Amino acid sequence: MARYIRAFFDPRLTKFDLTWAAAGTPHHVFGIAPDVLLRITAAQLSDFTS
Repeated sequence: MARYIRAFFDPRLTKFDLTWAAAGTPHHVFGIAPDVLLRITAAQLSDFTS
């Protein structure tokens, strides 16, 4: 049975062509288009600023 974590996505990231994500170490960093990252994570768009 797959378990999913609840993920949040800052909508301001969609203004960039490329965002950088990390996987726990400085050697596991990758660039990805924000819309692709949002889609594959099924994250919830959440505004973190007021």
